[in-house]
Amino acid sequence: MMQKVGIFEVDNVGEYYTWSNKQTDDPIYSRIDKVLRNLDWLQGNLDTTLTNMDPIVSDNALLCMQGDRNQRIKRSKFKFIIAVADMEGFVGNVAARWREPTDGRPMLNNHIIEGVKARTMDVIKLNVIEEQMLQLRAKIDWLRLGDGNNSFFHASLKSKQK
Repeated sequence: MMQKVGIFEVDNVGEYYTWSNKQTDDPIYSRIDKVLRNLDWLQGNLDTTLTNMDPIVSDNALLCMQGDRNQRIKRSKFKFIIAVADMEGFVGNVAARWREPTDGRPMLNNHIIEGVKARTMDVIKLNVIEEQMLQLRAKIDWLRLGDGNNSFFHASLKSKQK
């Protein structure tokens, strides 16, 4: 079934079994913990290894997945929409964030988490702005390409009929 949908188990290093009942008389071993992958993930993570660690505290083994730390991360280009700079308090927020010191692991800091929640609301507002910009762009395309007897006009009619 898994092969039909293109999912395969990740090969592992270490103990084969991931669970035991920790009994000395008649021990039971089982392989209940697995990591699955698809072909796209495999192609992007060829150097990744899965290690079944020895169970120390629990009856379950820990699964440790490691990849090449030097692997180059593909980053997308930063896009800045000038409309964001016109939002109320933008410059003040940016200046305040640049002045804040960060120590240790900032994501564990509760006030940072609250900041992330606030930024999420900002992203929602920005999505509304983006949608408005796309609507405006669609109107400009329609005005430029218009009702002429061209492929743009016929494609728009076909999309409205569906």
